Amino acid sequence: MGSIEASRVGVRALVLAALAGVTGCGEDSVAPVPTGSDPAPTSPDSESTDPTDPGPLADADQTQSSDVPAASHAFLEFPEHAGDAAQSPALLSETGAFVNVANLETAAGLIPYGVQTPLWSDGAHKRRWLSLPAGGKIGFDSTGQWSFPEGTVFVKDFAMALDESRPDQVRHLETRFWIVARGGEFYGAVYKWDEDQKDARLLTEGATEELTIAGSDGIARTQSYSYPSSASCRACHSDAAGPVRGVRTVQLNGPFESATAPGQNQVPANQLATWEALGLFEEPIGDPAQYGHLAPIGDESASLEDRVRSYWDSNCSTCHNDSPGSPSWDARYQVPLAEQKVLMTLPLAGAGPDDLRLVYPGEPDRSLILRRGNSAMAGMRMPPLLRNRIDDPYVDVLRRWILTLPTP
Repeated sequence: MGSIEASRVGVRALVLAALAGVTGCGEDSVAPVPTGSDPAPTSPDSESTDPTDPGPLADADQTQSSDVPAASHAFLEFPEHAGDAAQSPALLSETGAFVNVANLETAAGLIPYGVQTPLWSDGAHKRRWLSLPAGGKIGFDSTGQWSFPEGTVFVKDFAMALDESRPDQVRHLETRFWIVARGGEFYGAVYKWDEDQKDARLLTEGATEELTIAGSDGIARTQSYSYPSSASCRACHSDAAGPVRGVRTVQLNGPFESATAPGQNQVPANQLATWEALGLFEEPIGDPAQYGHLAPIGDESASLEDRVRSYWDSNCSTCHNDSPGSPSWDARYQVPLAEQKVLMTLPLAGAGPDDLRLVYPGEPDRSLILRRGNSAMAGMRMPPLLRNRIDDPYVDVLRRWILTLPTP
């Protein structure tokens, strides 16, 4: 093997080893513990991690030197054609994604990742993985949709802390899959976890469950949680919005976890840089600093406007975009604020007795977007699907931003 090739393979192996070390393969990692389980012991010098962080990359071969070290077999155990989606495995344990379902120990080759601004899902903790077929490469685009080889599978687990004073103790609710099928098609599969938390079952129809949650204030509340049907995934993952919502440049252009492999220098913490080091892209992408990125709603180092518009991109642009049937305004981050058609724009239903606008600068209470975000009532709330709880941090940031805008 030539020295350049050996160096390239060495970087890939190093990055994969570091990813594994911080996301579940090493003994010192920490992840949310299912309700009813005892937390795994940690070493005395290990640091606690945020339970909302994704993970893990289990069973990774930290010494491998294959051409594409982070790869799985195509489709895992899912059908190759979207028309056969009903033949998806009946149990989560049969999908090929996990070698230990109860502990969410992933099969070798699944790559953990995180997004900068997640879709609000009523406070659920999420963990995400990508299964890229062996030999497959990702087509990069700086602002648009990436392309993925047939057989790519995206995995996302949803869990809820039923006692908010113990956020590391969670109950798994559902695990979703999004499959890149033959012929450029996509389809989804949703698995609802059993009460005993040992496995999950394919959910063909949507469902709603009432959860009892002890709030951080010690007061119990009942919270509805909505499960989508496998067939309903296309409502958000449409051709107009883009079939892959999370794995794109603005969402991955930021840190996932930083780690240093033993005896090595710091590996790239930026996810785009890490994925390039793993050899996942068709072509070199260069310095991630040249590309845009979304800002988390809680990032106080970012401006209020940037955080609001990032949130809109993740939570609103599935419907509000530039497609012919899109309603009224454009929520995409790459569209400048002045062109998003929100400032002083009349709602489709009219101004009403309160003289509303989508965003009324300086007047939050006359801004319909804030009213919709601050409601959990069907017919008023936005987004309208799979949301039963108000995202209070978003409403707070949105209100503060509107107050900074000059009143017309």
